Amino acid sequence: MAESDQLATFIERQNDKEWWLKINDFLNNKNVKLSKADLELIKRIRSGKYAEKVDPNDFIVEFDNEKEFIHPF
Repeated sequence: MAESDQLATFIERQNDKEWWLKINDFLNNKNVKLSKADLELIKRIRSGKYAEKVDPNDFIVEFDNEKEFIHPF
């Protein structure tokens, strides 16, 4: 039975030009087609970058205190 499923999958791949965009979601038990955004996300992760584009200046916290302290925290 497994061989017939593999054979059917092989034949289906021969007829479909975008077979490599389809993945099987085992958690939800359905086939999903990857979008261009999904592919871009995968490329960023595989190249060692953040998954999303991150602004390094976004993490700066500015303190608005009237008193001056010896140490910043």
